[in-house]
Amino acid sequence: MQRDLTAAPKSVLTMAQDVSERILIPKLDSTIKALETISAHPAFRFRIEQGDKTWRLDRDEVEPILATLKITKALAILVAGYAWRTETDENYPYLKTLTHLDWADLDSLKPEQKEALDHYTALLQRGSTFTRIRTGWEERVASIPDLLNQAVEHVQAGLAYGISMSDKTIDKKTDPSVDPYIVGTGENADVDPADLRTAIDRL
Repeated sequence: MQRDLTAAPKSVLTMAQDVSERILIPKLDSTIKALETISAHPAFRFRIEQGDKTWRLDRDEVEPILATLKITKALAILVAGYAWRTETDENYPYLKTLTHLDWADLDSLKPEQKEALDHYTALLQRGSTFTRIRTGWEERVASIPDLLNQAVEHVQAGLAYGISMSDKTIDKKTDPSVDPYIVGTGENADVDPADLRTAIDRL
């Protein structure tokens, strides 16, 4: 029994858009809001205990997490905000026409095959059913560039903080916790500050 693949794009797309709209984006919004509140508090410090070690996260070490969340939100909006419909007819007649198309047929296309090929090659043109923004998503789609710019700024802030902390010694008697990574030029360092400066310049 041959499986009909023409219905798969619709079901997968619908599920992805529904999950993005109802669950993923609201969860990202609430998490981003909480972390932005944290990053605005100069005295914030968070500790994670793992076995005999205690990891310390300072305020500016939250910045890369914020960057990741905002990039994820931008991708979620991209998925949910556009129609991404290859055909307006949910029976996908053009796709069914092309399903049995062979390379040898390209030299002598039937009218319906040519019409189907023309339809799919035109999907990336403005105003097509594929790239049309869904109703009510215009503002959120327009926010994608700003989200990506904010993500870059968060990464830069996190890297700058790492540089500022390079080779600083912390009194282990009063603060036995450790950073997730050590920035410095010594043998115990994980990252050289020069590499972080290069990364900031390239962003």
